[in-house]
Amino acid sequence: MNPKIFLIAVLAISLAGCGNSASKNKKQAVGSELVAQVQPTTAQIQTTDCASPYRTMSLKSIGQKKDFQLKIAFCDEDIKTGYVLYDGQTETIPIRFYRSETTEEGEDGRPVTRQLFYNEIYHDEINDTYVLTIQGARFYGAYYLRKKDNKKIELEIIDDDL
Repeated sequence: MNPKIFLIAVLAISLAGCGNSASKNKKQAVGSELVAQVQPTTAQIQTTDCASPYRTMSLKSIGQKKDFQLKIAFCDEDIKTGYVLYDGQTETIPIRFYRSETTEEGEDGRPVTRQLFYNEIYHDEINDTYVLTIQGARFYGAYYLRKKDNKKIELEIIDDDL
């Protein structure tokens, strides 16, 4: 059986009868922030197969004992789905957009500044969260919320193919 079809079938069976998605919302305290963790649907946990990503950017951690680099790739122009690939790894990890917050209203013709929140889907579960700050089409800030210890890791954008 095709592994993609098998994964979707298993997820459909496991998510059937779990109630509506509103009842699946969880809240997780992350420092002083509250990040809504929404249980993904079968459509949200599909293998991320984008051989030609719409947009990619490279990032590096800031101020860690052992710094790391990663690439985020978006599969569509709506930047709703994509994947993360850490340097030295071969496995991509799917990410899915789940909410946006306006942090600054645009003035004098400037675009609105927003934070885009992406759930990392690892082994069919929501794992960590990536938060990207965007104004217009330009990303200019990023951080990573690590679920296992609620640690916020600042990321620096080192290359954006915009």
